[in-house]
Amino acid sequence: MSMNVDDDGRRIMAIDANKSEPFEIGAQILALLAYPQPEENDRRIRVEGALCSEGVALACAEQSLNAEALRKRFPHYAKRRQRAGLASLPKRHKKAMQAGTMALGFLQEGISGRPANLPATMSSMSLQNLSKHIANGDGITDDSHYENYDDAIKMVARRIWRPWHPVLHLASAYQIACRMFSGDADGMEYSIYNLAMHTALVDFAQFHASIIRCDPRLTDIAKHLIRIDWQGDVQISAPSGDA
Repeated sequence: MSMNVDDDGRRIMAIDANKSEPFEIGAQILALLAYPQPEENDRRIRVEGALCSEGVALACAEQSLNAEALRKRFPHYAKRRQRAGLASLPKRHKKAMQAGTMALGFLQEGISGRPANLPATMSSMSLQNLSKHIANGDGITDDSHYENYDDAIKMVARRIWRPWHPVLHLASAYQIACRMFSGDADGMEYSIYNLAMHTALVDFAQFHASIIRCDPRLTDIAKHLIRIDWQGDVQISAPSGDA
């Protein structure tokens, strides 16, 4: 689905729960997380369609008695060729989650109302230290066996943090929603069929966007955040804020 632009030039992702199936909303969210930049719009739309096609295919496989009815109901997703192009999605999703983890470092205090709880390896909250944290998680450590450690740290900011600026609120909210619905602090399973999960994610993303806009460290990022407009009656209790 294409995005609109508001009077301030900010992109808007509209999610209409009255017109879209839950799996279509989930596909919107996952595709946007993977391809958040304006120049990636065509790729994002193709991936969104491919995810919907995959969702229908899985539903047909699990509900064999209703498979024919599902194919007739969603003929535009039934073409197998639409499911091509998902091979790069896991790598893109990983980068989105790493960017979200870094964002949560800055957002912790605003979310919990308490000072940030730093990992033992971090002396202070900064982009450089968060980049080191992500690099270390990828097995890149500051020792004699890795000659270009400083370059690797800069690469995290260049290839993970900056490209995902438009969806940092969404990437950080994704992790909160996954943990809430799984009941597991490390849970990262997201169901494109779960409407309640989608509404919670959007609520959290709007809340995180409000924190980002009030944080002087994140002023430049706030300008690029994609506004997510939820349209529909289904909501659950979650922190809220304007996005």
